[in-house]
Amino acid sequence: MNNEQEIRKKYDKISQELLIKRGGLLMEAKKIPLANNDFAQAARIMEVDSSQKTTENIENLRKYLFGLSIQKNSNDKNPTGSKLKDESSDGGEKVSTTTSLKNSTNEKVSFQESTIEILDKVFSIFYKDAPDTTPDPTAKGSLFIDVHQKLSNPDTASKCKNLLEILEKKILNGHKMSHIYQRRILELYASIYANSMDFIDPISSNTIESENLQLSPNSQISDLIMEILEADMDENLDKAKTFLQEIIRVSNIETKESISQKELGITNTGFNIIDYNHYISIQNALTKAILISLSSENSEISNLANQGNILYFSKVFFCCNLSNDIKIKTKTLRNAVKLVSNSRIIVKDIFNEDYPLVSLYSSETPLSTISELNIKTKSLKSGSKELNNSEATNSIKRVHKELVPGSLIQLLWDCGSSDKQIRAIANVFISLYLQKLEEPTKKKGADKKQELESRNIFVSYSKKILSDWLQSTKQSDKRRGYLTLASIFSVQSSNLGTEILTDSLSVESLFDSYENDLPETNLSLLELCDSLLGKTGYLEMIEEFGLSFLVLCSDINSIKNTPIKSDLVTNLTKAIATKILCKLSVYEKNEIIPKEQNPNISKAHISTLKESIDSSELLENCANTLGSKENQNLEIICNISEGVSYLSLQSKLKNKICVNPSIIPKFLDNLKDETSQIKASDAKNTLLFTTISTISNLVYRKPILSEEQQSADKIRQAATKNKSNQISNDEKELIEKIESNESVDKRCLLLSRQNGIFELIVSAVSTKSNPSETMKDAVISIILSFSCVPQIRGVLVQQGCVNALVNSSSILSIPKGQSNGIKEFLNKTDANATHALAKIAIFLPPQLAFPDNSRVSVNSLIRPFLMLCASSGHDQLCVFEALLALTNFASIGPGSSETPEECPGYLIVNTYKGLDIIEMLVLSNMCLIRRAATELICNLVASVETAFEYFITGVDKIPEESFGKQVTEEEKTKYQSHKLHLLAALCDFDLDNNLDINDKITNNSDFDPRTVLAASGTLATLTNDPSVARFLICCHPRFHQTLLNLLSCGVLDFIHRGLVIFLNCLNSENSSVKSKLKRNLDLVSIVDKLTNITPEFFVNSGDPNSEILIRKTEMITELAERCNTLLSS
Repeated sequence: MNNEQEIRKKYDKISQELLIKRGGLLMEAKKIPLANNDFAQAARIMEVDSSQKTTENIENLRKYLFGLSIQKNSNDKNPTGSKLKDESSDGGEKVSTTTSLKNSTNEKVSFQESTIEILDKVFSIFYKDAPDTTPDPTAKGSLFIDVHQKLSNPDTASKCKNLLEILEKKILNGHKMSHIYQRRILELYASIYANSMDFIDPISSNTIESENLQLSPNSQISDLIMEILEADMDENLDKAKTFLQEIIRVSNIETKESISQKELGITNTGFNIIDYNHYISIQNALTKAILISLSSENSEISNLANQGNILYFSKVFFCCNLSNDIKIKTKTLRNAVKLVSNSRIIVKDIFNEDYPLVSLYSSETPLSTISELNIKTKSLKSGSKELNNSEATNSIKRVHKELVPGSLIQLLWDCGSSDKQIRAIANVFISLYLQKLEEPTKKKGADKKQELESRNIFVSYSKKILSDWLQSTKQSDKRRGYLTLASIFSVQSSNLGTEILTDSLSVESLFDSYENDLPETNLSLLELCDSLLGKTGYLEMIEEFGLSFLVLCSDINSIKNTPIKSDLVTNLTKAIATKILCKLSVYEKNEIIPKEQNPNISKAHISTLKESIDSSELLENCANTLGSKENQNLEIICNISEGVSYLSLQSKLKNKICVNPSIIPKFLDNLKDETSQIKASDAKNTLLFTTISTISNLVYRKPILSEEQQSADKIRQAATKNKSNQISNDEKELIEKIESNESVDKRCLLLSRQNGIFELIVSAVSTKSNPSETMKDAVISIILSFSCVPQIRGVLVQQGCVNALVNSSSILSIPKGQSNGIKEFLNKTDANATHALAKIAIFLPPQLAFPDNSRVSVNSLIRPFLMLCASSGHDQLCVFEALLALTNFASIGPGSSETPEECPGYLIVNTYKGLDIIEMLVLSNMCLIRRAATELICNLVASVETAFEYFITGVDKIPEESFGKQVTEEEKTKYQSHKLHLLAALCDFDLDNNLDINDKITNNSDFDPRTVLAASGTLATLTNDPSVARFLICCHPRFHQTLLNLLSCGVLDFIHRGLVIFLNCLNSENSSVKSKLKRNLDLVSIVDKLTNITPEFFVNSGDPNSEILIRKTEMITELAERCNTLLSS
């Protein structure tokens, strides 16, 4: 055994020695990868067997490793220390200092450290703070080959980045390294690769050509350093201040202008190309440093932050926007938005003439023109033989007149970008920027004047740029101009677009040459038209000058123009044109700005929209587009859906939209499709919003108008009446029928059968969707309309619409500082949501619709329902239905795990003091509300002791009425104001009243039998208290007659309640009560008669032979016999 170990050890040694020697031979043969593998295997053997890790072996391996690094450098196209030569136009040589510096740095690195020594330092970084923790003995061996292969790359930035990735994977098990350890690793690299920290010095960056701007390798190391610096600044304001000071100091080193340029008054048109990558690296850190410094109360630091803000827009924003990388442009714009959003930032100086000026005329990006401009200026200044000095000077001045601020043209370029995300962020920036410039301010004098000048500069240059683009003969310039102007007009809070679109650049001029433009250009013009419609005063001008263009584009195949390049452009053009025509078709001409404010409009030339645009044809066009298999592009579907949402406002089209199988089902299918392009959030949000808007319009119910509102509506219609919008009586009747509740109910039923419609409604207001207030309002209106149809209410609960209502409103939240006091809803959205829930609570068992273990439980809805009861609007249907819902809740007793205090009735009466509101509603002038309030009181009195006491408190202090005897005014007031007096009055009726409870009762009815039943039922409960019996029999002058009417009316339910009241009074401990009842012979006689009745005695009770009626008759006779027994005792 020992011999075998010795032999294996011997061969291991031999194999290790052989691997080193063979690696050396392979290295001499320039087979670097094979040599690298042999050296790595040899190193692994040395790590596993410490006895093989002799000084001789380590030195041999180190020697060969150094040789490998030197050999790799020698194989480069430019050996270490060599100079790159480039033949210039004048035959001279240009020396690339950057390349020489990089190669010398590689040589320095190769001879400073070996891979093993680097790993030793790295391990010391990770374990020096944890003395009790020792690294895995095999960790270095397992890391060696990976690290050595990565570090053999001469690119210092890649080395650092790859090393960090390896360490995170191998040592931190894939977790992200904290910025503290990253900084330590970079400090190590700073000591090894000295120039890697010189991220601000332009010399350390490779020279790059303007035609192909790409990230240089050193920008990667700069990015890493900036990430760490950003993390450090979160904890250190001083570091942010120091960073700002250094960046501003470096940026203030300007290129000296020649004397001739100064004499000509030409602003420096150049910028340092080599700064490009550095600005990309520092933009995030600079933004954070500015924002952190702005939070300081120190005015010096705040001023420094505003200097940094100017630097960002003058150089960083400009240079970073030159990139063709969408990610870099997006990051640049987002940082700009962050800065301009800050309330303490000063924006008046970020666009002015002191910035780098660039030419208007550019085919690709503004950068490509800078070199051309410099060459042109240089050639003019060089004294061309063809021009004298005066002509050269004038030519240079003409070049200067074509210049605009670089940052501004970059911003407008972004607004006209074909990338919608870039355009959207640029729009946000312009909106915030203009808002800051135009918002009312307390500033006076010089400050106000400076801000006004800044805005004038912005408007002047913007108009200059856009005029040039829109009047250009280049199709790319026109497209960009249309899109940029569309973006500016989408900023609702500013009149910038109106100021630009004046004089020679007018709405009319936009449609001068569309017949000669490419389809892509016309598509951009359509987007501009769409934005113009959102601004007051432009609708009529578009109809005047652009209607023929829109009609032509809506049927794009008829355009005799340049051959269409793609079906997508064709279909998208048709979709957007159709959408715009849909918008135009729903606007009433009388709502357009009058001619006095639009002097260019010739009303005689304007044709009526109804004659020019057939809404039914537009709808058919939309349906055909959606039904076509070729039009599956999501952008096309979104535009069509927006058009349909406008058409759905027209009454005569609502039923057609509901029954068309290509419209709503198509929208729902696209929104449900998780595998398609619908995953794009912007497109999904657009389609979701327009679909919800369409559904909302289809199920819209006209509100009930008050008399004042009806009068005002008639006056408005008379004032706006003209020949163009007059409709026939038949059409009026048709519209009224379509908008009636019966028709809306039918549309609701049709839509409820669409697969996925409720899932869409619920998802639209989910927390994940981050819905807007407009979306919440629309969803609540939809669910409220659906809940008006009883057949749909159960489906609403099953599909989660109850939670959707709560998520879209604040009905379950109690504002901070408020008690449980009940006040009327101030928010119409909350009132509508509560109303929808009340409808559901009426139709379904409360505990099934609102289970106790859910967020929306019965008890949680008591407060919102009581708040709805406090509504003072003229439409009191919501109050009636809230009362019905609370009546259902009041009938729920405590569960097995609940106490009486947790019952809904207890909460209504005690927690929320609801009886104060409910009692007031008993006095309502609306019959149905009186009934609902009385029924709720009946339930509460029967189930809640506090409610019982509420109605009997103080009744024992009312004196007995001796009929014919005068009572004092004070006694009379006590009697008339007592709550029992109101209930007794509600029980009163005449025998000639219609007592059929199945008859339809309206709010205008004078008598309601159900109210009498509820009030008498309440008294039947309350007369269990002797003081109530005394009040009714001995104090109330008319209750004897009321009781007699109840017993003799012939209606079973009324007789039953009357007998219970009579029996309770006879059981009273007060002898005067019993004696007065005995003396009333009419009462004694009818009670005696009721002991011998048959089912035929009752009026409107149905089949007298029915088992139910027979049992009820027996119950009546039994009660009457008990009363007789007490009367005879």
